[in-house]
Amino acid sequence: MPELLRLFGLRFFFYSNDHIPPHIHVRNSDGEARFTIEPVSCIENSGLKNKDLYLAEAIIEENKEIFMKRWNEFFNHLNMSFFEFKAVKVWFTESEIKVLLSDGREAGLSLSKFPLLKNATDQQKNNVEIIKGYALYWPDLGEDLSIAGFFESELSRKPLVNL
Repeated sequence: MPELLRLFGLRFFFYSNDHIPPHIHVRNSDGEARFTIEPVSCIENSGLKNKDLYLAEAIIEENKEIFMKRWNEFFNHLNMSFFEFKAVKVWFTESEIKVLLSDGREAGLSLSKFPLLKNATDQQKNNVEIIKGYALYWPDLGEDLSIAGFFESELSRKPLVNL
């Protein structure tokens, strides 16, 4: 899941298989909300407190040109039909993290690229959330991976521009 910004305990990101209209997800330990970028408006909230909603809205408003640019860069370079299927299983081998998609495809990434996961306990590794089938999140480690990253060579997309 491409992360755009972390600020004041809020994570601003979108999922690698998000849909239009362009929008940003905002998450903290209390929950998650979704905001359209243009115009900036909260369209869904699952647990964020009012003060965090107001703060998120102000941050998105301040950065909406950059967020919109990042959205367009990412989604213009992905073959979105590739992600008609979702991750359904995650497991680890001695040297890799592996995923299984709902259509039966498997992919793996070297743990050497992810020191937090490589050095994690089995309990920490097994405490993984599959978020909407398009991202993996380990709350004990604060680590997240996009399923798109497992297939990056097949997608042939350009890297995202840093904020």
